[in-house]
Amino acid sequence: MGGYIHINVECTGCKLVDWRDFHNMKRGQSTGCNKCKGNKNRVRPKEHSYLRNRYYAMRNRCLNEDDPKYKDYGARGIKVLFDSPDEYISYVLSLPGADRSKELDRINNDGNYERGNLRWTDRETQTRNTRRNRWVLYDNKEMVWSDFVRDYTDISLSKADKLLSEGLSLEEITRYQPRNVGRRAQNLRLAKLRTE
Repeated sequence: MGGYIHINVECTGCKLVDWRDFHNMKRGQSTGCNKCKGNKNRVRPKEHSYLRNRYYAMRNRCLNEDDPKYKDYGARGIKVLFDSPDEYISYVLSLPGADRSKELDRINNDGNYERGNLRWTDRETQTRNTRRNRWVLYDNKEMVWSDFVRDYTDISLSKADKLLSEGLSLEEITRYQPRNVGRRAQNLRLAKLRTE
C-alpha cells in the first residue's frame, strides 16, 4: 500500500492530541510533540499494540487450520481483506466510537474482516451478533430467543427450549403454565402482574 498513514495520537508528556505519521512512530522517529520537543517520551497511539495483536489473531483464525477457532472463521469462508496491520489499525481507529473499552465487531457475522463491515460496539451488542443466537419473530418484533423467553414467559430458558423442541408454537409457549410453581416463581409472577 502506498502513501502515508496518519493517525490521531496523544503525547505522553503534555497530553496534546495531534496527527502523526504512523510509519515514523513505528520506527521511533516521532519522539515528542511540537509543544514539548525535549520530551524523551515517544508519542504513540494508545491502541497500537492491542490492535496489532487483534489483527494477527484474526488472520490466524481465518488462515491457520490448526487454530482452534478456524472452524468458526476460515472454514466458513471468512477472510481478512486488510493487506497489513498498519492498514487495519488506521481503519479501525478512524471508525466512530473507537475506544478500548468497546469491542470490535463484524456487522454482518457471515461477512469478511473488511472496510464497511467493522464497528466499535459494547459487549452486549457483540454477544447478540453471533450465529449461535436463535432469532424469533413475535408480536411483529424480531428478537433473540432468550429475550423472548425473559419478556413473554414465566418459565426458564431450558424449559422453553424443551417446549420448542417438542413442537409448541411461540404463542403456546407464552401461555404455558408450569405444574409445580415454587414460591419464588409465584412471587415473580405476581410482581410482574403488578407492574403491568
